[in-house]
Amino acid sequence: MQTKIDTMEIPERSTHENEDTNGSQRVRPSQQEDHDRTIIASGIPFSEGGNLQQKLEEIFSALDNDVSSKVNIRGVTRFRSRDQRPGLVKISFDSVDEKVLVLRNKMSLKTSADYKEVNLKSSKSRAELLIEQNARALLRHLPQGRNLRVTANGRIQVRQQEAESN
Repeated sequence: MQTKIDTMEIPERSTHENEDTNGSQRVRPSQQEDHDRTIIASGIPFSEGGNLQQKLEEIFSALDNDVSSKVNIRGVTRFRSRDQRPGLVKISFDSVDEKVLVLRNKMSLKTSADYKEVNLKSSKSRAELLIEQNARALLRHLPQGRNLRVTANGRIQVRQQEAESN
């Protein structure tokens, strides 16, 4: 059986697999699941009958360095709301560079009066979320676990006390 697996041919991927016959880009069905090209936005208010993509373009125009003209929103999905807060919004872009550009400029939203409640962060896979939840659960059960925290990139670090920073 192993020799059959070893001798199987693996077809080469075409460099144009995402292009239609007329050369335009085609959206992959799993593009919303491509965590390298998606971000999660929280704090975007829900409005009945509102255009979410247009609202996101307004938010991106509030970012520094004219981000809105450099990014192309490929797909938008709003998740169910929980606890009387608007649902999270998953945004996918054409490329990783566009995602990085938005995330690098996200702090300029804090100075905007309209969008200071909007948070942008990188999308995580289901496995990454489970690892993070498990790490937090372990920290809660350790005797000194309250003095530790899980950072956004998954590291466990000592929690900074307010008295030390002042």
